[in-house]
Amino acid sequence: MMTHAYSPLYLNKASRAVGNMLHDAVVEFGMDGEDFLKRFIQSDIAEEIESGNPKYIAGKSGLELFLEVM
Repeated sequence: MMTHAYSPLYLNKASRAVGNMLHDAVVEFGMDGEDFLKRFIQSDIAEEIESGNPKYIAGKSGLELFLEVM
C-alpha cells in the first residue's frame, strides 16, 4: 500500500490551486510557462506542497501561491 504525502481529500483542492497558479502566471501575467515552473520548482512553496503542509495544499488560492513564488 502506498503512503501519500497528504490525505487524498486534499488532492482536488491542491491540484486546482496549482493549476490556477499556473494559469495566473501565464495567462493573467504573461509569463513564460517554463520560466515560471522553474521558479516554482526552486521555491520553498513546491517543497511545502510536496511535504503536505496544509497551509499550502488547502489554505491558499492559486493567486496567493503565484504571489509567493514571485
